[in-house]
Amino acid sequence: MSAYVPPASLLRGLSVASASKFGMPNVGAHYEGRGVRTNRLDDGALCAFCRRPATNAHHVPAVGMGARNATFELYGHKLRPALIALCGSGTTGCHGECHSGVMSVEWVWDEEEFAEAWWRGELLRELGPASPLLYDYGYWAIKRPGSIVRRIRA
Repeated sequence: MSAYVPPASLLRGLSVASASKFGMPNVGAHYEGRGVRTNRLDDGALCAFCRRPATNAHHVPAVGMGARNATFELYGHKLRPALIALCGSGTTGCHGECHSGVMSVEWVWDEEEFAEAWWRGELLRELGPASPLLYDYGYWAIKRPGSIVRRIRA
């Protein structure tokens, strides 16, 4: 994980860990409309954790009952949580493990300068939100407590 910490004024009350997941590439899922609840699985999507057929798209960060994490605005771009295809229902399978904290997902920048370019708005303006081209600068780390289980770059 990058050591770079963006200014608090950009975070709008969110933690760096939460804010860092907005606008990142989706894995095996996509949004069909403008709303955060318009998420759909891609055809043939596999679970990002175990590679079984996916049954749900998980919001990263999770969208709670109050929808506090429904969107995050950065430099005029309304960013939505990334979507990660998982198996299970939220209480079962890998989706359940994610909700219970057994597994987690974190965006990791390859270089600190890439994190800084994102938070200055340069990468966002150049590539746009949720661009697969962001994988040229970082990856999703699938984690169990204490270790990275898998790295996703596409």
